[in-house]
Amino acid sequence: MENKTDSSFERSLLFRVVAIIVCIIIACISFFGLAKSYSSPESKINKETIKYLDEKKTTALELSASATAVSTLITLAPGDDGTPVANKLMDLAGYFLIVVSAIYLEKYLLTILGALTFKWLIPLSMLALANRCQNIHFWTGNICGYSGKCACLKNDLQYISGVN
Repeated sequence: MENKTDSSFERSLLFRVVAIIVCIIIACISFFGLAKSYSSPESKINKETIKYLDEKKTTALELSASATAVSTLITLAPGDDGTPVANKLMDLAGYFLIVVSAIYLEKYLLTILGALTFKWLIPLSMLALANRCQNIHFWTGNICGYSGKCACLKNDLQYISGVN
């Protein structure tokens, strides 16, 4: 009976060590490898997206300029018949400028969030998971929390007083 428990303990320890090493490897790959690719505007991944956003920005600016020009031409016509249409076109030109602002914001967030995700969020979450793997006892099916109390997975996470 003692030999079975020791064997389970050794397998559990090996599993935890492997899980911790895998978490650390994922964190290092994210921090040192992927962060450069996703946080640089010159990278292949971001370059194509930025090129596409620049094309859309140019289109939105052209539409804004043409709406403004048409509105000005309608306003130059004698009488007040074209004023409501000219006002709507000026509103439309303002909306196109909001679209241009959103495109600029998207371009900057593309690189900023890439750096945030791959330099901070993924490595920190993998290190937290590696830290959590130290507290899991797989050989008994128990997850020990920070308070030291254990819940048994075999009984649907109910607290069992005798399980440590």
